[in-house]
Amino acid sequence: MDSSIIIFATFAGLAAGLVKGVVGFGMPMILLSILAMLMPIYTALAALILPTLLTNLQQAREQGSSRAIPLLSRHKIFISVMVILIFASASLTPYVPQHFLLGILGILIISFCVFQISGYQFSLSAEDHRTQFLFGSVAGVAGGLCGAFGPPTVAYLTAINTPKNEQMKIQAIIYGIGATFMFFGHITSGIFNLSTAPLSGFLILPCLCGFWLGSRIRNTFDQNMFRKVTLTLLVLVGANLIRSAWFM
Repeated sequence: MDSSIIIFATFAGLAAGLVKGVVGFGMPMILLSILAMLMPIYTALAALILPTLLTNLQQAREQGSSRAIPLLSRHKIFISVMVILIFASASLTPYVPQHFLLGILGILIISFCVFQISGYQFSLSAEDHRTQFLFGSVAGVAGGLCGAFGPPTVAYLTAINTPKNEQMKIQAIIYGIGATFMFFGHITSGIFNLSTAPLSGFLILPCLCGFWLGSRIRNTFDQNMFRKVTLTLLVLVGANLIRSAWFM
């Protein structure tokens, strides 16, 4: 792989990890959307697997395991559906055309960002099994196809009015579980293999460094403004992915 691509990928990893460290989500979206401009999307998807797995496990560890069992029990349908569909859709990913994956990713990114920027609120009940099933299905398919199980998870937890501290804990747990099943799903699909694993391994360090830095500075400035700037930039990235899919 060209050295300029390696350098660019390193900075992409640092930026993606930084955003995740500050706002708690967004690393796979940012990393995949940037890398997909430089390489085939299947290679980009494989590249984000190890950094995503390790940063999510670290995030879960930082949040602690207190009350993990009650939280898992409360969201069991969402989590169960999500992990099943992450594994199932990951196995189908090699058969999905590249331009279709780019388009899906772009639409997911723009939809999530516009929803978050607008501040629109809607309320659903966590006790409604249909709500958990619907959001778990979207998170699972998005996670298996393009690693983007984070946005539907945030949307679900926001919609059921999860208290902030509880949301941070269950979000970290869900991300850790989702990343683990994505890892095994793409070993099964063949996307994560001996050819693609080295780049993924290489990106662990810049992503972890960015994540560490972001977690250290998250309380030193206006997180809400940082989040809005990040989401605005992601809208532009999503639009470019859709453009790439349309004109590919």
